[in-house]
Amino acid sequence: MGNFLIRHYRSLFTIFLVVMLFLAFLLGFLTGKSRQTPSVVLSCSPDVLQTLAIPVASLSHNAITKEGSVMAKKPSTGKFVGSKNGTKYYTPGCSGTKRINPENYVWFSTVEDAQLQGYTKGSC
Repeated sequence: MGNFLIRHYRSLFTIFLVVMLFLAFLLGFLTGKSRQTPSVVLSCSPDVLQTLAIPVASLSHNAITKEGSVMAKKPSTGKFVGSKNGTKYYTPGCSGTKRINPENYVWFSTVEDAQLQGYTKGSC
């Protein structure tokens, strides 16, 4: 047995290392799966909106919480449209808009609004 270990110690060490890495990954995966975190809601105060030049009056009354923070309203129409999975915005008649699934539409009223949210102009 000792002679076998001496001859094959590299192979055995490699197998041992792979098994340990797999067990460490599995332990981390199960730990992460067991931790249920609540969803995140992003909101900002009216002072921040004023700094960004987004008028508070343009948001619906339902978007303002009891604490006074403002949550972004999700419009259903606008002058520009993008995909919630993409980074480009288009005019509604553009061919790029036809490739977006209607349930993934993100509407913008101005170019500045789209750019503030990280979108860039798409080619038509």
